[in-house]
Amino acid sequence: MTVATLDGLWNVRINRSVQPPPAAPELIAPKVLLSEEGDMRALESWLQWGLGQFTGFVDYTTSFQLDLDVAGGQVVLDLGKVKHTAEVWVNGKMIGYRLWPPFEFEITDALQPGENQVKVRVGNLLCNAMRQYGRKAWDWSKLTKEDFDAGLFGPV
Repeated sequence: MTVATLDGLWNVRINRSVQPPPAAPELIAPKVLLSEEGDMRALESWLQWGLGQFTGFVDYTTSFQLDLDVAGGQVVLDLGKVKHTAEVWVNGKMIGYRLWPPFEFEITDALQPGENQVKVRVGNLLCNAMRQYGRKAWDWSKLTKEDFDAGLFGPV
C-alpha cells in the first residue's frame, strides 16, 4: 500500500453561487475568501479565518502528481478530520459526499497520469449563522466554541 499526504497550502474559496439560502442578510466572511481567486491557506479551523458566524460551504482545491504505475490498484482519498460534511471532485468528476466519518472516497477511476486536481467542499452547521441573533432567543446557551468549529483539518 502506498500512502501519500496532500499537505501544504490549499486554495480556499467561498463560492457565493452554491451557498444555501441565507439565515443572515449577508455572508459574514473575509473578502479574500469571497473573491474568485480565493486564498492559499493551511488546513485549520474556520474560526481561525474569521468564519465564526458563517454558515455554508467552503471549497478547498489542491493538485498533486501521480505515477499510476507506482500507485497501482485502488486509490482511496482519506480526508482525515472534517467538520461537518464533505463533497469531493477529482479532475472535475464528482466522486461523492459524506455526512459523517469516515471521510474516505475511492477515486481510482477519476485519476489520470501526471497532475490531478482535488476539490473538497466542506459544509458546517446552522448554529454559526444563528449566533448573531443571540443564543438566548434560540435557547442555545449551552453551546461551546467547539460547537461553532468547522473545516477540513486533515491530514489528507
